[in-house]
Amino acid sequence: MTPEEIGQKDVGSFTALYLAKGHEGIVRALLSKMRPQDLGLINCYSYTVLDDAVMSWSVSLIELLLQQMLPDDINGQNISGWTALHFAATHGREGAAKALLKKMMLHAVWARTTEPQRRTALHMAANNNYYDIVQRLTDVGNESQLAIRDEQGQSALHIAAEQGYSDVVRTLLDKMGADDVWNSDQIGETALHKAAANSQREIVRLLIGKATDVDDLTHRNNMGFSAQDLAAARQDRRIVKLLEDNQNRMRNSASTVI
Repeated sequence: MTPEEIGQKDVGSFTALYLAKGHEGIVRALLSKMRPQDLGLINCYSYTVLDDAVMSWSVSLIELLLQQMLPDDINGQNISGWTALHFAATHGREGAAKALLKKMMLHAVWARTTEPQRRTALHMAANNNYYDIVQRLTDVGNESQLAIRDEQGQSALHIAAEQGYSDVVRTLLDKMGADDVWNSDQIGETALHKAAANSQREIVRLLIGKATDVDDLTHRNNMGFSAQDLAAARQDRRIVKLLEDNQNRMRNSASTVI
């Protein structure tokens, strides 16, 4: 068969490479014969072979596929705005994410989906507590990229703080800009609000450690509630006291300076 024939799609727009489902011998045989332009073809579900590969293939086969693909196909987004990196981040495929980050352009690494919620791969990794992927993404992102917000105005930090993913939160706090830590979402809540409202005490402590002004701790959301108010509504006395004590400490420190 000719390379053109090998790369043809069936009635479902699947190539033989897609149907091989990561079988080592078959994939290697097909890749040795297929044309680069046929490796990025889209099937009837708007998936490419690469999208499927990062979710289920071995890392060695993913790397081989990436070596032969065209750059535009590696960096492409489907009709919902997903890149292959979004799929890897959602499924916790750290090895696949590592391979992709070596090949992808930065604009594609930080692309946002059109649905759901206009999220980056960092949002998705943080949402699923995939710490290793979060760490790899923070290593290649600048402060503005790490602070990208979804359609609800939430950064990856909001998401991780709400769910209590302390390792993810620590990594983000180490790399994010000081001001970005205190960004508010569409309802006026910072990551501290999210943590306090969900009794994430360790996260509250980590965020307090990044506060530079008492206003960071007393900021009120669009309904007029501070993080302390939300903790009180949960009857979480430990978080209430933690916030009170640190607010008093910061006020006393400020008055001493004056």
